[in-house]
Amino acid sequence: MTNRIKKSIAHTISKNEVPIASFLTVGYPSIKLFPDILDGVIEGGSDIIELGIPFSDPLAEGPTKQKTSNQALNNGINLEKVLTIAEKTRKSYPNLPIVLMGYINPFLKYGLENLIPILNTIDIDGLIIPDLPFEESETINNLIGSSNISLIPLISPTSPDKRIQQSAQSANSFIYCVSISGVTGARSNIPEYLPKLVQRIRLSTNTHILVGFGISNKKQIDQIKTFADGVVVGSALLDCISKSSPSNAASNAKKFIQNLKS
Repeated sequence: MTNRIKKSIAHTISKNEVPIASFLTVGYPSIKLFPDILDGVIEGGSDIIELGIPFSDPLAEGPTKQKTSNQALNNGINLEKVLTIAEKTRKSYPNLPIVLMGYINPFLKYGLENLIPILNTIDIDGLIIPDLPFEESETINNLIGSSNISLIPLISPTSPDKRIQQSAQSANSFIYCVSISGVTGARSNIPEYLPKLVQRIRLSTNTHILVGFGISNKKQIDQIKTFADGVVVGSALLDCISKSSPSNAASNAKKFIQNLKS
């Protein structure tokens, strides 16, 4: 099967649009509302969906994602339930690129040797593990083998050139370029050094580069599209959902993505 992620990004770029990967914390704000919100975000034009696995100690996350993660845990969400929701999502959207994003601890507790075959069966396209040391990524890549699952590397402003080269060359769907050194959270402007960081990554790869952390508005996206291939939107989308009433959450999430895509 063709790599859905690469295909989706290339197709969106061919239409002169900016690919958007949308992050949602699974089970937030409630298990009941989540499927409708997910549908809204997809209908709004998201090119890739990142299903966030809630975790009690999300090191890279700012206040918004910490809050949504805690709420989802309180709602009873765990990795098993995330997999069930991912499976339902795949059945509803057979061509949609679906990525699971989560910290390594829940995966290790579940057992990577148990998890990877299930991800294959569900037909998950990618994994993002923010706290996975590069040195340990080989173990997961060996388990993934020749399947269609892509382990998506993160490269940050503090990554040394050697690590950028190693991570970039290991990528086979897209590279997650972390725009800032701090935690996640919506910001109004992009850092001045960001174009040079993307340029450093491009020296080592032809793989698409999506910029995340702090993306919140169309102005930023218009700037980013001049030097990168797409964006990842998380905290700003979750803020939109958080500020919405239960009856408006799905429609507001849809409009939020539509506005970014306009």
